[in-house]
Amino acid sequence: MIMDKGTAKLTATVTHSDGKVDNEASWSSSASDVVSVSGDGTLTAVKAGTSTVTASVTEGGKEMKAECAVTVVASADELKDATADGVVYTIRNTDDNAKLGYSVKAENKDITALNIPDAYNGVQVTEIEEDGFRQCTKIESFSMGKSVRKIGAHAFTLETEYTGGDNLQEHNWKLEVSRRLRANLTLNPGTELAEYALADSFFRELTLPEGMTVIPAYAFTGATVTKVNFPASLTGIEGYAFAGCIYLESADLSGTQIAVIGSPSENDPFAVGNSFFQCGVLKTLGVMPSTLKTIEAYSFSGCTNLETIVLNSGLEKIGAQSFAN
Repeated sequence: MIMDKGTAKLTATVTHSDGKVDNEASWSSSASDVVSVSGDGTLTAVKAGTSTVTASVTEGGKEMKAECAVTVVASADELKDATADGVVYTIRNTDDNAKLGYSVKAENKDITALNIPDAYNGVQVTEIEEDGFRQCTKIESFSMGKSVRKIGAHAFTLETEYTGGDNLQEHNWKLEVSRRLRANLTLNPGTELAEYALADSFFRELTLPEGMTVIPAYAFTGATVTKVNFPASLTGIEGYAFAGCIYLESADLSGTQIAVIGSPSENDPFAVGNSFFQCGVLKTLGVMPSTLKTIEAYSFSGCTNLETIVLNSGLEKIGAQSFAN
C-alpha cells in the first residue's frame, strides 16, 4: 500500500470459530514514526518510509495475524538529495516524467557495501549514474533493488592498473573483486543500458530481462562474466557488446529471436561486428535460430574454444573473418 500525506484506513474482516464475522482487531505499526495506526485501523502518514501494519486477533489462546506493508511517499517539495551509507541519492525525473526517482552514485571510491535499495525515503531508486561506481575497488558486498531501470556508461567499471616503473605489473581489479564477491546480476524488466554500461564490470552470471530486444554496443566489453542468459525477445546484439569477455564460457542464443549479431551502433557507426571478439574460452552458442540473418565481421574472431557451431538455412550474410582464430 502506498500513501502520501494524510490518512487512509485498513479493515480487518474476522471470522470467529462460532461463525460470527466482525471487524474487531488490535492494530500496530512496526514504524510508528513513519505511519501510525489507531484502534479502528486508521493510518496517519508521518514521514517518508516503510512500515508493516499488523492486525491481530486472539481466540482460544491462539493469536492470528494479518500484515500490510505501507510505504509513505514524500511530496515533491519535501524531496531532497541525500547521502547515506556511502551512496549519493539525487532526485531526478523518471523517463516518463510522471514521477520522481533517485539516481545513485558512490560518495567516494572507498565504499565497501554496494547495496542499492528498491527505494530511499519512500522514493524509488531508478537509475545508476554514468561512472556511478567506477573504480570502487573495495567492494565486499553487492545487491541491487528491483526499481532500477537505467544504468549509465561505466557504472561499475573497474580498470586494470599498472605499477612498477620500467617493469610494469598489472593489477586486475575487476578480476579481484569478481573472485571476492562471485556476484551475479539479473537486470530488471525495462532496464535501459547505455553503451559501456557494464563494461569492465565484476559480475559473473548475467541474466537479461524478457522484453529486451537489443544489447547496445560495448555494453559488457571486458567484463568478467562467465555465462549470459538471453531473453526470448532478443533480436540484435550490437558491435563489441561482449568483446574481450575472456572468461565467458556460455552464451546460448538458441531460444532467442536474434536477427543480427554485430549490428552497428546508432551512436558509433564504426562499432560494428566483433560482438564476441576474443572470447577465448567460449564453448557454446547453442543452435542459431532460424531468425538469424546476419553475422557481421569478426563477431566470433578469437573464440578459439568454440566446439560446435550450428547455423541455419535462413542465414544471408557472414562477414569477413567472423570465426577467424
